[in-house]
Amino acid sequence: MTEERAQEIFLDEIDKAINIGIPIPENLDTILTFNRRKTVLGVCCKDRNLCRIELSKYMLDMPERKVRETIAHELCHTCSDDNHGKMWKYYANMFNKYYGYNISRLANKEDSEKFNEISGYKRSEAKYIIQCPVCNRKWNYARRSWAVQCAENGKCKCPICKVTVKRIK
Repeated sequence: MTEERAQEIFLDEIDKAINIGIPIPENLDTILTFNRRKTVLGVCCKDRNLCRIELSKYMLDMPERKVRETIAHELCHTCSDDNHGKMWKYYANMFNKYYGYNISRLANKEDSEKFNEISGYKRSEAKYIIQCPVCNRKWNYARRSWAVQCAENGKCKCPICKVTVKRIK
């Protein structure tokens, strides 16, 4: 698919949203932009003056249906401030109901694997592992994130056991 075709789909999805009563904001930039992200299919960028949608350039090699669903997913973000909360789900379900889409918070496993294959993304091996000493649940991290630092400082608790977790790697 070309960027021009993706732009046509973007405008078509805006029209579809308006036709079913999804309140697309007036400050939505109607030019679809592209980025080089390998782990995110699309993103909605908002500031006070402008709202725009970006797609990973790797989406151009995905099936048109997935491009449509991803654009619709991001359009739902333009008119809700609750990320993947109640209003976002309401708008996503409207797209699903009226257009037979399968919009959800995350891409399904099959779509993720196809996108990773197209983009060349390979998941990093865990450099850091945090573990609960009671239930033995583990969390793997490729980077020294805030969660890793929190565990190192003894300030993070297991969401299940409520016990302080430990960094084991």
